[in-house]
Amino acid sequence: MLLFRQAHKIAQANFRKQAPRTLCYHYSQFTSSAPSSSLAFTKSKTPHHNNLLHKSYFSTTPINNTMAPPSASVHGLFHSGTSTMTYIVTCPTTLSTLIIDSVLDYDSSSGRTSNSHGDAIVQYCTENKLNVEYILESHVHADHLTGAKYLKSQFPTAKTGIGANVTKVQEVFSEIFNYTPQDLKTDGSQFDVLFKDGDTFQLGELEV
Repeated sequence: MLLFRQAHKIAQANFRKQAPRTLCYHYSQFTSSAPSSSLAFTKSKTPHHNNLLHKSYFSTTPINNTMAPPSASVHGLFHSGTSTMTYIVTCPTTLSTLIIDSVLDYDSSSGRTSNSHGDAIVQYCTENKLNVEYILESHVHADHLTGAKYLKSQFPTAKTGIGANVTKVQEVFSEIFNYTPQDLKTDGSQFDVLFKDGDTFQLGELEV
């Protein structure tokens, strides 16, 4: 969906246009040289229980540049259990933040869930004093469970959001699994905000 692709492209555009940079992927570094400008890339790792490892895949930190408009800071947390990425996007001047595609840990052998990945997100946001305003989903996930409910409990003023077409997905699921309206509402009311293609909103001084 267009709205969330735009947030993802912030990181991609910064990677292509601004340097020096170091991209961390599974702790292998790929570096390229270019004129000094406005981004510093860092890597880190946060171990947790169950022998899993949540990696800080990349982090872009804009450096003050009075000649350029504000540029977002994009931090990625890799969830190794599902090979998926959670993005933490921040306005560097106001620390207003949105989280995209969080993960709820799930152990298929025991059928139990946990919040290790969510705790890593909370830790990063807390340590950096970020003001989490949105907890967003780029789509309805088939590859992992969402950690949005847990993050909402940790950041109660944040709004959850997804694309408005989630209602169509809910209708399909409701029919396939024979859900009643009591089992699953198909109006998207589980989310605080439903975004349509082309919608924009403010994140601090950034327009998303």
